[in-house]
Amino acid sequence: MLRFARHPNIINFYGACINPVDMEVALVFHKITGPTLKDFISQCEGGGSASKWRERFGILLHVVQALHYLHSRQPTMVHGDLKDSNVFVECGLHGVKGVLGDFGLARRITKTSGRMGGTFRWAAPEIIHGSGAPSTAADIFSLGNLAHFMVSGNAPMAGMLRKEMMRVTETGPLPTQIWPPTALAEVVKPVAEKCLNFQPNARPPIAWVHDELLILGRLSPTGLGREAYDSLGKTYATPGKPLLCFRDLVLLQVIFSVIVVGLVVIDCCLLICYFILHTKQLQGDAVALARNNLPAES
Repeated sequence: MLRFARHPNIINFYGACINPVDMEVALVFHKITGPTLKDFISQCEGGGSASKWRERFGILLHVVQALHYLHSRQPTMVHGDLKDSNVFVECGLHGVKGVLGDFGLARRITKTSGRMGGTFRWAAPEIIHGSGAPSTAADIFSLGNLAHFMVSGNAPMAGMLRKEMMRVTETGPLPTQIWPPTALAEVVKPVAEKCLNFQPNARPPIAWVHDELLILGRLSPTGLGREAYDSLGKTYATPGKPLLCFRDLVLLQVIFSVIVVGLVVIDCCLLICYFILHTKQLQGDAVALARNNLPAES
């Protein structure tokens, strides 16, 4: 799946290596310098500075932008397993960046798409109990859980046994999320609650989630979204055009090879023409010299 996805907030896939001895396959990804979102949130617990909430808001926007890109592909792509351990926080000179990884359960929505999976606590109810058909609505539900986790630090349905989770996800209503009184919660809560709607058709599309977060963030008294919008919105607010995928690279290589072969053929033809013309010229010179050396008639 990652061969078809190129975005600044999606982990880069470089290729695969095969061990010829035991035929094991190793996938090669970009190395992320930083923790998973789960570890990042646990390390940052305590304190409630404005910079802390701006960091988390920026990471959430990065994840939303990655999903926006996936959901806008043709055919549509879904991640299928959005959770705290599948988002990485890359730490650099310009701050932190959220990167979406682990595409093992990702799907492209086609007529032959396989059933979606997911992690029980994070998955949408229809994935657990329904047909499991790939849908963007299932990603949106998991995004709502992720948004709540980023604000509260609590995993979905924390403290509940599997039997209880099976019951509430089958019949509803879902457990009420407890939101701490923070600046980030004021911005994220109204959007996340819509994402966590029990009915898939009632959940908003990712484009609405993205735009609403930007608007609410910019209107926030603490200015949560101002820096995020200025530094990210202009570049990644809408799904970018994907970089070259594997098929494009192969096609370019074929085209380049054809061009090189064509140039070699042309050079060979020119060289042959040169030898033919040069040979004819030498023959003509030899004939002329022979005529000049003939004895004069008496």
